[in-house]
Amino acid sequence: MKNKTQRTISVFLIVLIFAFCGCNRDIINSETESEETSTILESLANCSNIQFDKPHVEVCLISDENYYFSNRNTNVYEKFIDFIKNTLVYSQTVEKPTSNHYYVSINDSINFASFSIYESDIIEIYIGSNRSYYYCKGIYEQFTNTFDFFFTEYGKYCQSVISPITHMHEYAIYDENKNILDYDYITKMPRLFYHSGTVHFWAQAGTGALTRFARFYDTKEGLVSPEYYGQTDFFGDMVCAAASSKVIIYEMYSGKQLLVFDQFEKPLGDCFENIKSAYFSKDGTQIIVEYLNSEFETELQIFKLPINH
Repeated sequence: MKNKTQRTISVFLIVLIFAFCGCNRDIINSETESEETSTILESLANCSNIQFDKPHVEVCLISDENYYFSNRNTNVYEKFIDFIKNTLVYSQTVEKPTSNHYYVSINDSINFASFSIYESDIIEIYIGSNRSYYYCKGIYEQFTNTFDFFFTEYGKYCQSVISPITHMHEYAIYDENKNILDYDYITKMPRLFYHSGTVHFWAQAGTGALTRFARFYDTKEGLVSPEYYGQTDFFGDMVCAAASSKVIIYEMYSGKQLLVFDQFEKPLGDCFENIKSAYFSKDGTQIIVEYLNSEFETELQIFKLPINH
């Protein structure tokens, strides 16, 4: 099982690597391709072990100080997959980019990877405090064309920018008629995910999962949910909120508590926050929970949701 998981992670790492290194197959020979691809593979192998098959993977795109997020958005993920087709890697460059760029980060709640794609067709890969630069002709235009629809669609419903005056993170959520459902500012960068008519907002007020709070917005009906604390995920009209030692399922807009999962197969660790993550399965029939046992090792437990919850 471990080897299978490692193979899966490796495949998705390769997918991601190629996703940000698109170029024309006719320009370089196979020897250069092998050498440069190997270099990037080696670099990114030390960068992260993002598990892309997990539904809580977060994709962040930043352009001109505007933040665009995706969480469980199959549209965006499919665009990543499409972007890797017919791609190769060009030669490495030591030039420090200064042109306009997109910043991309991917986070599966445990691992993190980040890149920048510059208008000068430079790819910047961040590995800790070190940075590597690669040149790929036409990648900026490809990237822009690939994600332009997502930027436009996302911008209809939510925006987040840094104020040049207060340096606070200002955000706004809109309904389908461009009416403002919510507007505020916060010291830490908020996450705003738009998916199939629902905006999922969450922000961190302090340190630790219990200082995280979330709200949901129905862009069709103009509904705003109560605040939920802890790590949150959603499916349809259900919200999954993970506290220190239990997971609670709520009805999204009424705030009604539907289910509580607090019985685990292994004893929980002796710490304040035992639950590392909790999220719905892709079909919404299960809750997948990662928690710390008494030896502070990570355990995985799946809770089935009743048909009539």
